[in-house]
Amino acid sequence: MGSAPLTKPQLTCVTFTADIRCVMHKVFGREGLEARFQRRLPCFAVGYSAGGTMLIMGIAQELQLMEGQTTTPHMHPEGFPFECCVCLSAPYDMATHAASMLTRVGRLLYQAPLVTALRKYTHKHRAVLVGGLPGVPQVTDRTVDAFMARLKTVEDFDEHVVAPHFGYKCVEDYYADGSLFKWLPHLHTIPVVCAAARDDPVTGHSLRTADWQRLVDHTNPNVAYVETPTGGHLGYMLGPVDEWRTAPCFLDHFPVDCIDHLVAAKAADPSL
Repeated sequence: MGSAPLTKPQLTCVTFTADIRCVMHKVFGREGLEARFQRRLPCFAVGYSAGGTMLIMGIAQELQLMEGQTTTPHMHPEGFPFECCVCLSAPYDMATHAASMLTRVGRLLYQAPLVTALRKYTHKHRAVLVGGLPGVPQVTDRTVDAFMARLKTVEDFDEHVVAPHFGYKCVEDYYADGSLFKWLPHLHTIPVVCAAARDDPVTGHSLRTADWQRLVDHTNPNVAYVETPTGGHLGYMLGPVDEWRTAPCFLDHFPVDCIDHLVAAKAADPSL
């Protein structure tokens, strides 16, 4: 959320893809890139944590619409902009992510800071909230603080604010829609690499290797899953000297290695 002003009654969440899809068209479209750089350039997409969920979901929605070109004949006329997608530390299963936030470690390290941040955010933008958020129970300047005080966990925010605001009947429907196994099968025209740490305290160890194997074998062979034994959530700490030197860690070099491998493979076999 950062310091960006909230000027309209519109929040964001992991399933809100309107912004990223707009960027795909306005910034990374092949025609626009060629006009800016005077030559065709390959484009590669990398997403981290919730951003990875938004990225994969947004790409899947764009590809689904491209398959129905009769209704959207001018969508990506020069071809889809991304050559591949790399996703790291995303909550691949939202229900498991929510459960992980309620564990002792989740409550201690992440739940309290996130809830505090959400409350500060609502206080900062209370005028917009009092003005009315679509789907969310109406609050007044006198009742908004009491309403927010009743929301003690991230799941409470999801249930009483996020889910109704985005038109979901319940928080379970929101979690189901934001789980990437619903969307990964639609990315069958570009290679996708999904990486996760087994000890991620935020997303949890949500899906077994067998689940990923079934996805690759029977649904989408363009997906590759990489699991590291450690790394935490966007952690992958190096030794003290390397950290002091700000040396690149797994989060830096892994997506670059994936992209380099794809570029080399396409150079060797242009038919790929």
